[in-house]
Amino acid sequence: MRLAPVAHAPRPVFPLLVAAALLSGCGALNPLQDVVPGPAPAWSSPPAQPTPAAALPAPAAAPVPRDEAGPVRRDAEGSPEVRVEAPILAGAAALSRHLRTAGTDWLGTPYRYGGESERGIDCSGFTRALLREALGLELTRSTATQVAEGRPVEKEALLPGDLVFFRRRGTRHVGVYLGDGAFIHASSSNGVIVSRLDEGYYERHYWTARRVLDDPRRFVPPGALTAGLSPPRRSDEPRSVRPAALPPPPPRADASW
Repeated sequence: MRLAPVAHAPRPVFPLLVAAALLSGCGALNPLQDVVPGPAPAWSSPPAQPTPAAALPAPAAAPVPRDEAGPVRRDAEGSPEVRVEAPILAGAAALSRHLRTAGTDWLGTPYRYGGESERGIDCSGFTRALLREALGLELTRSTATQVAEGRPVEKEALLPGDLVFFRRRGTRHVGVYLGDGAFIHASSSNGVIVSRLDEGYYERHYWTARRVLDDPRRFVPPGALTAGLSPPRRSDEPRSVRPAALPPPPPRADASW
């Protein structure tokens, strides 16, 4: 038995023609057809941001003044404090050294009653000359008046620069204490010498002491706060030179001032 052929419905031609036209023209409609993409396609990267201007460096802070001990201290108003270096040696120890140095020029000066020079000097004249030369201090001339100057001080509390007095049979004697039990004075038998308070003769006849300086413990050597130098001696100032080779006269058999 032969089957009858099935009739198919005709396909629409117009839609096929429109699709073919669109497919043939899409290349012309693509604006990027001839663009060859590189390693970093422009269309795949975000827009470049503008480079910010380099920031200016902050101004350097002013250097803090320093010294060997560290930063300079400032007061409440911010001003640097003024510092004064303390002298290497000051106080009673410095005063002792200062008096010993000044007294060295007088050692060996002969004793002469009423004398006031390097040719001869007595005890009160020597204390007056030494303290004037070393400290600029003016004392009265005699032992009787010097014992009333300043203020009294106990023997155990003596400091350099104090006047030490001795008395024997109504005779008075005075010297300048140097510290460590020593004093310098013009002895009637040996001239200007350094003796000790614990020597038998001076220990027995010790009388009193007077402090003629305000506070020997606060003494500062002349020139210590400037250049550490003492004022030079004027070249026209008379200064007699004593022969250093001459030995002091021998002590008398009977001890005396």
